[in-house]
Formats: sequence, structure tokens, C-alpha cells
Amino acid sequence: MTQEIIAQEGETLDAALWRVLRRTDIAPQVLEANAQLARLPIKLPAGARILVPDLPEPPVQSIVRLWG
Repeated sequence: MTQEIIAQEGETLDAALWRVLRRTDIAPQVLEANAQLARLPIKLPAGARILVPDLPEPPVQSIVRLWG
């Protein structure tokens, strides 16, 4: 399901993605889906709408325990 993020004043795309989704690896796909963001300054104005397309879940990283 497509999700919408509303940027806070002075927030970057990466910061908005981290604040809401706790991931930044999808920034290229989000920027591609939101061509209007390329016309805005890097620090987004308050209320800028960011649509996050349906993307696969991030891969789960296994934890390697060296001791114990």
C-alpha cells in the first residue's frame, strides 16, 4: 500500500524516510516516484508530500555471535 509522508520544515528526504520508516535505502525509488521533489530545495519545506511506493521489506540481517 502506498504511504504518504509529510515533511517537516528543513527536513531532508533521507531524514523524513528515517523518521517514519526507519530506513533510507529506498530514497532512490522514492525520488523516482516523486519527480516534484527534484524541484524543491534539499531541505524540504514544511508540508511537502512524499509518496512512498510499495516496496519489498528490507532484508533481515542475521546476528553473528562471536562469544557465547
